[in-house]
Amino acid sequence: SRHRAGKVFLMPNVPEAQNPQIHRDTEMDFKKFFSAVRDRYIIIIILTTVILAGVLFYNSTLVPIYRATTQLMIEIPEFVGHDTKEAQSPTIGSSDYFNSQYEILRSVSLARKIAEKLDLKALPEFQGKIPELALQEMITVKPVKNSRIVMLSVESSRPELAANIANAL
Repeated sequence: SRHRAGKVFLMPNVPEAQNPQIHRDTEMDFKKFFSAVRDRYIIIIILTTVILAGVLFYNSTLVPIYRATTQLMIEIPEFVGHDTKEAQSPTIGSSDYFNSQYEILRSVSLARKIAEKLDLKALPEFQGKIPELALQEMITVKPVKNSRIVMLSVESSRPELAANIANAL
């Protein structure tokens, strides 16, 4: 049985293709739908235009952000000392060693050196800010799994600035 608008329709056990009542109900639903759309087409057009204009305005106010990425391979140092125990140290090449290198890449001291080298305090993006702290926010350090390679990314509203900072790292 089917329930529809408080009425009960008893349908014989017949495939839908052979049941004319289902086709009439579907046809009525489409007619009602298209009739409702036709009656309200002005509202639909106005609403669509307002939404489209809002999206276009929002997109026009966005500042594009450029990302420059470089790869860095972390070298494992060789010991030249006389102490053979130190030369075979298990900490070199371990995750502790690599994590330390990642932290150095994120450090304020490295950011300060790059900020001074590129004279970032003279740029408008860094006016009124501490250049090394602003630079740290722009840099992302992402290790590549199971390798000694690190992906260094810099994001900026100016593509040449992002590239210069990435290359300076």
